[in-house]
Amino acid sequence: MMPLRVTRNEPIADGINLFEFRDGNGAALPQFSAGAHIAIQVPNGMLRKYSLCNDPAERDCYCVAVKRETNGRGGSIHLIDNVKVGDTLQVAPPVNDFGLPQRAQHFLFIAGGIGVTPMMAMVRELQAQRKHFRLFYLSRSPETTAFLDELRAPDLRDRVGIEKHQCDPSRSL
Repeated sequence: MMPLRVTRNEPIADGINLFEFRDGNGAALPQFSAGAHIAIQVPNGMLRKYSLCNDPAERDCYCVAVKRETNGRGGSIHLIDNVKVGDTLQVAPPVNDFGLPQRAQHFLFIAGGIGVTPMMAMVRELQAQRKHFRLFYLSRSPETTAFLDELRAPDLRDRVGIEKHQCDPSRSL
C-alpha cells in the first residue's frame, strides 16, 4: 500500500464522483495498463477496488469514478461523503485482470452505467495507438451518464454511441 493524496473529489454525474490520487511529493506512480484497478482503503477501514479511468500514459495520477451505492456495504458512501481534497488514503498498486489483447486491431465495447469506467482507460490507450474501436454505452439518463461530455467530444463522436436504456427488473433475459 502507498499513501496517496486526494487531489480531486467532484461529481461527474448524478451519484458518481471522480477521484484523483497523486503522490504527496510529486513522484511518478507505478505504471498501469488499460483495464487495471486499484484497491483503496476507505475511511471506515474497508478495502474497495475501483477501475482506473485515466490515460495509462499518465504517470502522475490515478483516477477512479465511484458510484454512490446507498444499498451497498458503505464503502462508496464513506469515500464520497467523507474524503476531502488534501486527505491521504492508502492505495494498492494497480493490478490488471481485464487487459486489452495486444494482437487485436479492432475493438467493440458495450458498457452499462458505471461499467464504462475501465473502458475509458482502454479508449484513451487505443486512441494513442490509433487502433479502431466502437463503444456502445447504455445509461438511464444524461444526468446519470459518467463521462458524457468527454464521450461526446468531436474526437470520439463517430466512435461512441450513447443510448438511454431503462432496465425493467421484472423482465429477465
